[in-house]
Amino acid sequence: ESIFTKVKQELYPKITNRVNLDFALDSSHFENLFAPIEVNFIGINGMPVAGQTIDFDKKHHFLENDIARFVSLTKAIELEGKAKGKYFVLGHEPDKKDDKNHLLWEHIKDSKFLEFVDVDEVSRVEEYIEKHEVKPYFEE
Repeated sequence: ESIFTKVKQELYPKITNRVNLDFALDSSHFENLFAPIEVNFIGINGMPVAGQTIDFDKKHHFLENDIARFVSLTKAIELEGKAKGKYFVLGHEPDKKDDKNHLLWEHIKDSKFLEFVDVDEVSRVEEYIEKHEVKPYFEE
């Protein structure tokens, strides 16, 4: 099964009341968001909390685009004057033979402002959201 299916089946039911799920964002939500992005989840608990499932096995330029868009979202949120956020990247470690994608995955895993979570450990995200009493970012 795909990582996207796994996240939707295992994580979504547990966080559905605490975040906005599969939420389409654009510059009407965050002034400095230059390209629209659909984020898997977004919430707030004094600081923004967002997560995106990313397929590290896709072609490198598509992978770079997915990551760049998510990073630009984090910057746009923080430019709104909100506190530093908690940003989750969900996925699987790519094959080490895929040098470029594996290096990009390593950078994210070691990043100070993105937290990589393997899709087999999505309960970590659920626990964070519960423990910090995250609420939906937007009223729907």
